[in-house]
Amino acid sequence: MSIICRVEKVLLAILISAGFFNTPNVFSRPVDSEPNDISTENEITRLTFTNARNGQAAWSPDGSKISFVSNRNGAWEVYIMNADGSDQKKLTDHSIVGRSSWSPDGNRILFYSNKSGKFANWIMNADGSEARILIDPTGQDFRPCYSPDGNKILFDSFEQGEMNDHQLFMMNPDGSNRKRLTFSNAYDSDAWWSSDGSKIVFHSSRHSPADDRFGIMEIYIMNADGSNQSRLTADGGKNQYPCWSPDGKRIAYVSERTGNRDIFIMNSDGSGTMQLTHHKADDSSPYWSPCGKKIVFDSAREPGSQEIFVITLKND
Repeated sequence: MSIICRVEKVLLAILISAGFFNTPNVFSRPVDSEPNDISTENEITRLTFTNARNGQAAWSPDGSKISFVSNRNGAWEVYIMNADGSDQKKLTDHSIVGRSSWSPDGNRILFYSNKSGKFANWIMNADGSEARILIDPTGQDFRPCYSPDGNKILFDSFEQGEMNDHQLFMMNPDGSNRKRLTFSNAYDSDAWWSSDGSKIVFHSSRHSPADDRFGIMEIYIMNADGSNQSRLTADGGKNQYPCWSPDGKRIAYVSERTGNRDIFIMNSDGSGTMQLTHHKADDSSPYWSPCGKKIVFDSAREPGSQEIFVITLKND
């Protein structure tokens, strides 16, 4: 993602761009198509209007809310809004935070934060109250994600502080029983569960050349226990930030195969690739709605900002 999905690259940008932003004008509206924009078969709606940076949006399980991160007040924090973009509220006061994940019952939100002095996974109530660290990591932990049944949390970490050995882990909701799932000695990250909890999709740099460690990113799939890892994309470019559809049949992801970042979808076996956005700006971090008819994403379509948009799939 062009905001904070790749934490190691973005931390520097965060420190440099601790800017001051306008008060958001909170409403949603359709965005007119343009020749290099999304296909007219689908509808795109803009949800944030902040002249800041907003991203990593995630739907609540009932589809009524969207959590996201924003630096509109000069620091990265978790926010929440209604699914139409109204009633935007800040939930955290942590300075630098990242990707949120809702519990299956919608009562809690996971996120990662550096408030403890290093990046660790945190949990809070859906209204932002009772925030606490899950477990003090041995290295740096990022991107927590609840399993569909709420019994496991998937996340990524570089335990020795080396991002070239950035791997995927799983633990219980209380932080116990930490288990490593990947052993690629590469950059494995941004993992999501399938809707039935049996599979995990993620991206990896394991096919990048040694002199360009992040030059190639591909989408992978594996069983929930880390076994049977296989590659779904193989175009030699950058394919990242996968997210499974609620019915388990498709995966949305970001690809730079067209020269900039656009949103694509494919079948869960890697076939049937379809490009959803065709914009000159970078689009990133797709996330399916619970009904499977919409995909929220962020895009740098306005100069100096990154905003949150929703695609409604007309012919789905």
